[in-house]
Amino acid sequence: MTRLGASVGFFEDPQFVLGRETAPFGFGGDFVLGLLLVAHAVLGAWFRVSFKHGLYPPLPSRFECKLQARSCLIIIGTEGDGSIYIADVKGFSVSKFSREGQFLKKVGRHGEGPGEFRLAPKNLALRGDTLFVGDGGVTRMVNLFSADLDYLSSFQVSNIATGLDVDDQNNLYVSYMPLSLFPEKKPFEIYTPDGALKASFGMEDLSKYSLVNAFNFRIDEDGFVIVVFSFQNRIQIHDPSGKLVKQFSIPGLPQRSPLRERMRRGIRISPANKLLETVAYRPEEIIFRKMALDHRAHIYIQGGDYSEKGEVYLLNYNGEVINTFMLPPGHLLKEIDHDGFLYATSAQNTLLKKYELVYHE
Repeated sequence: MTRLGASVGFFEDPQFVLGRETAPFGFGGDFVLGLLLVAHAVLGAWFRVSFKHGLYPPLPSRFECKLQARSCLIIIGTEGDGSIYIADVKGFSVSKFSREGQFLKKVGRHGEGPGEFRLAPKNLALRGDTLFVGDGGVTRMVNLFSADLDYLSSFQVSNIATGLDVDDQNNLYVSYMPLSLFPEKKPFEIYTPDGALKASFGMEDLSKYSLVNAFNFRIDEDGFVIVVFSFQNRIQIHDPSGKLVKQFSIPGLPQRSPLRERMRRGIRISPANKLLETVAYRPEEIIFRKMALDHRAHIYIQGGDYSEKGEVYLLNYNGEVINTFMLPPGHLLKEIDHDGFLYATSAQNTLLKKYELVYHE
């Protein structure tokens, strides 16, 4: 693994062309992909960010919805040429845009045929020329497309997937909600591109309360699995075989979110057995909201309820916080591509913004 002690800044580029397509997500009207850049402001070994506001129009209000509503969830995947893939849950489709924001192609619809989505496209994973798209929920189906969105094949995974990512051999890593009550059910499985189960691995020191174990993950260029827990101040690095090689936390944040008893129609859920007990409590606050990796062995983690709004922590693989920076209020970190661009969306998923990262060795 490469470890660099670099500081990172944002660089202002010429204005990008806005992509436009008529009703790409089935809402009627136009969809505008906004690409907003920021000014470079680096001082010494740390940096600050100044944002330009009002450069681009927001999307039509008919496309606005909150992320939690899951009706128009935007998920970003990027390939080496900077193309942008957006999965639309409500539209049962995946669209491809050029790095300049120009609409190129859309595939998918509601259905059970090849390349269709029974529930919704919920996860994207891209490496090389294959795009993996998970059909959300109980279908457990993963659809494979080429980088040009031509349908290739499909296969089922063993459980309801919470995340997908791909290594440089095109092996698909699938994550599931960890359940301490069922240690034989591993939270990670690895599949070959043709859908054969290759391996699985577990995680250590899980909470007995299932929801506390929720996490996001990414695969880096060397095949290491970076795990960031949502309700625990815990970051893990696993080698390609799944062995835990490093674990650390961010100083100044609580180790775990407080728990609250779950209620059903105003009545507390009484844990009559061990299975019920695992879901009888839920976390009150989010500690880490989103994560991404760059290609210089840096981990970017967007803080949750215990951090400043929009605060992103920049860490190396030793667990050292190199720096922090702020995204605009209500914006969510989505992805960092092979060319060093950071993507974020507004709180209503109405605007995608693209920033260039500038590294200072």
